[in-house]
Amino acid sequence: MHLWLALAALCLYDPFPVAYAESSPNKSKKVYTQAEVAQHNSPEKGVWVMYGSKVYDVTSFVEHHPGGDKILLGAGKRIEPFWSLYAFHKTPEVFAILEKYYIGEVELTTVDKKLDNSNPYANDPERHPALIINIETPFNAEMPTELLVDHLITPNELFFVRNHLPVPQMDRDSYKLEIRDFGFERKLQLNLDQIKKFPAKEVITTIQCAGNRRKDMQDASAKPGQVDINIQGIPWKHTALSTAKWKGVPLLDIMYAMLHPWQFKAGLKPNAYLLIKELEARGVCSYKIFNYQTQFCSELGLVEYNSVKFNYFEQQVRHIQFQGADGDPTIGSYGASIPIGMALDPHSEVILAYEMNGKEIPLDHGFPLRVIIPGTIGARQVKWLTNISLSDRESDSFWQQKDYKFVPPQALKSCDMTKIPAVLGFPVQSAICVPKAGQKLVNDGSIIVKGYALSGYGRGILSVEVSVDGGTTWHTASLDSASPPTSDSSEDGNTVEGTLDATNRSFRQWAWTLWQVEVPIDRSLTQVELICKARDSANGTQPAGFEGSYNVRGLLANAWHRVKVDLTPEES
Repeated sequence: MHLWLALAALCLYDPFPVAYAESSPNKSKKVYTQAEVAQHNSPEKGVWVMYGSKVYDVTSFVEHHPGGDKILLGAGKRIEPFWSLYAFHKTPEVFAILEKYYIGEVELTTVDKKLDNSNPYANDPERHPALIINIETPFNAEMPTELLVDHLITPNELFFVRNHLPVPQMDRDSYKLEIRDFGFERKLQLNLDQIKKFPAKEVITTIQCAGNRRKDMQDASAKPGQVDINIQGIPWKHTALSTAKWKGVPLLDIMYAMLHPWQFKAGLKPNAYLLIKELEARGVCSYKIFNYQTQFCSELGLVEYNSVKFNYFEQQVRHIQFQGADGDPTIGSYGASIPIGMALDPHSEVILAYEMNGKEIPLDHGFPLRVIIPGTIGARQVKWLTNISLSDRESDSFWQQKDYKFVPPQALKSCDMTKIPAVLGFPVQSAICVPKAGQKLVNDGSIIVKGYALSGYGRGILSVEVSVDGGTTWHTASLDSASPPTSDSSEDGNTVEGTLDATNRSFRQWAWTLWQVEVPIDRSLTQVELICKARDSANGTQPAGFEGSYNVRGLLANAWHRVKVDLTPEES
């Protein structure tokens, strides 16, 4: 865990929420020189940090927090250079808890006269003013709810933005993607022009943040009688998702070029089947398909020749790792990984995209290249892609190892985050976009309700229902056409390229389904709560509440969506 993230995690985990606060020498006003603070740079000597003119002793936090070891990176130092990247942690809640660890002041004569005011966000692009900003730096914004249902394909400028770090500077001419083999130490470097020479593929897919609707879960947990949990994270409402048509190169083709460089250089067309047979022949893995998912066995035996001897590797190729150019000063770049079975399954339609809705990918969304992994959470679809690696393990990135994990409240203090499975897909989801919460409507006896529904791993949406009486009765919505699978054929072999076949809702439905329904309303009502729920092609349904899904990061919030609107009598 980063220093700045770990300190912000005080909001999540305070080992001494009462006792330490009472014993904290807040009123002592003892003064320390920076040299004195610098001596406290280890658990043995104490871990002190400075912020502004204040000194904090966070030794006990380091000792009890599972990510406290990373705080040692800032032990005896100022934390401003770290927090400058994470301005959203500068909240009253964080400072209130940090204040419990206050021990004194920095001597005035030694306070830095000029802190580093360099702006790591200077490269960030301009954004559309309609975006609803949750956090300025790093920039995180969702699209307006009322505009979402107007576009099956979201305009680029309205596509929600989820940035973990400052937007990196990317140069088209000098850009290179490096792909590394595992065991053979082989690597392939491609510039953008070379990548664009591969046969292109288009995929229409919705990218959804794992924290979509976190605000709903936070609000529900705050109600009397609910679980005592401090759900942390950006308070996304229900529009932290968007849909685009992405154009790029299938990951299978890139892997083929790396494993068959002689055929790639000869201009032979990449062939997924031959790639799989090559992997089998090398003993890398065995390949089986069950329900359109590729599974690789765990045994890998590689024999590599060099001038001295044969090297025998007993390893397991289990994951493909992706690394982006967005980095931080302590532990490197943003990264993620997916199981190799998903990465190399032709039905997963994983691509390396360089176009978004017919245009060059905007800087906020990964220019010049990002990985698109349909049916998974946005955190796995790395932007500003610079490296791809075959590996025997998941990415070592903080965001793969210690974030985007489903951690129940009772497990927080004792869990090892690295042992918890990383969130990959997402459950069935739906939300109401029109009308929006708090809107005032004329009660003419009915309301037209519109929204979206989607599910993970390509599961389609079979139904959406809306209730106006707390879930006692339901009204079935009409569904827009299903998103088109963009490969050559459907499950039954019939061609579906370029179609929006509403009957094909069970196979590779990567995009949301928009819906609408007109529901009757009692004319005497002055307020009504609209509720929606969806059912996917695996017959998964949304739960009525969050009671069974509370987690400390507020991930995968998919309870019934509820919107209250005010009603005024219809003029006679």
